[in-house]
Amino acid sequence: MSSPVDHARNAHDTREHDALVHRVASTVRTGLPELVERLCESVEQALPEELRHVVEKDDLHNTLRRISDLFVRVVEERRSLRSEELVTVHVIGAQRARQGVPVDAVIDGMRVALRTVWEAVLRAASDFEPAVALDLVSQLSLAHMEFMHTVLDALETGYATEREQRLSGQVRAQATFVDRLLEGHWDDETRIRSRGSALGYDLGKLCGLLMAMPTGGRDTEAVRSGAAKLAARVPGAFEGPLRTLPCLHVIVVLPVASPTAWTDALETVAEVARHERLLVVPVDPTPLVSSLAHLYRRAQRYLRLAHSAGSGPGIVTVRDLRLYAVLARIPLNDRVDFVRDLLGPVLDLPEHKATELLDTLDAVYRRRGRIVEAAADLHLHHNSVRYRLNRIEHLTGLSLDVPAERLHLELAMRLRWVAKAELAWFDDTPSERLRARPA
Repeated sequence: MSSPVDHARNAHDTREHDALVHRVASTVRTGLPELVERLCESVEQALPEELRHVVEKDDLHNTLRRISDLFVRVVEERRSLRSEELVTVHVIGAQRARQGVPVDAVIDGMRVALRTVWEAVLRAASDFEPAVALDLVSQLSLAHMEFMHTVLDALETGYATEREQRLSGQVRAQATFVDRLLEGHWDDETRIRSRGSALGYDLGKLCGLLMAMPTGGRDTEAVRSGAAKLAARVPGAFEGPLRTLPCLHVIVVLPVASPTAWTDALETVAEVARHERLLVVPVDPTPLVSSLAHLYRRAQRYLRLAHSAGSGPGIVTVRDLRLYAVLARIPLNDRVDFVRDLLGPVLDLPEHKATELLDTLDAVYRRRGRIVEAAADLHLHHNSVRYRLNRIEHLTGLSLDVPAERLHLELAMRLRWVAKAELAWFDDTPSERLRARPA
């Protein structure tokens, strides 16, 4: 068993290691502007000569700056890439596919870039004592290998996913514009709007986003088709790229003239979503188009929980999903115990009976307690729904007429929805979650 002295020594060693890593990261970060310039030259030389004019210089510069900064942050914070950071790499692969750069050239260029950044890390570490530097480099090399493997995998997957879409030239142009917009490629409002106008898009006084997701399965063609119909039905809207991280979704940009126009547009969006069996998460409109990149990154965190809402096809807002994000942070054991305490007698029924009662309660919550509408969803007479609710009350000992008890039941049901969304995520293999290839 470790003694207090051992714990203190280990803690001291960890703090010392963190301080050294921080010094290396600070040194590399200070030299990042110059490093990125060298990276641009190295990567351009790695590209076949006939392709050097295809990738714009500022686009390449922005990409290499983001990847370099990302590597420094990951090393400094001693962590793996987050899902939203993988999206960034995935998008870079998709952009190169749209530009027609061969995948081998894309992978080779990224290898050159990552090797150059690693050389900068080695130079920074060489300022320490040889024994210290050797120990530090051996540990950082593991982080570098993991980062390189993860980045190249996401890059290649983004490339492959985009190639399999077989998009028209117009859709590719739209996707590239939206990619850059949501990456924060531009920070000047006038430049963004002029770029949009050049492609035939009026970004309006306000501009919001719609993230369209399938309600079941991972059919990329179906969600792409549904998003296209969504964009066609709502005036001014245009379809952006399909993304597979953190889960499968297509981005639709929706410019509007006023908050009232946004509300009216969402009514049409909800109608199309129900017809096309889509789940749509809207990002409220903003007058600053340049802020959409930040708003999109925030909304991404909630996408995997969208199916937790249990609402079926239609619209689910980020505001709604924040509750599920809070519930998902409750320790798993506590969630299981709470659901068992509340719904145990129902869950212990034969499976078909339990499903019957829980589906009824689901429908009632989805319809906000409107029993007639819930009955229509279930293809039942409203008296049958009332009978099942009475049965749930009898089994659980709780009354839907008592606010506190109704709240407990609703929380138990919502925790089940969160569990279903999590299970759907973990049922996929990592490669399926990342790739989501079309059938």
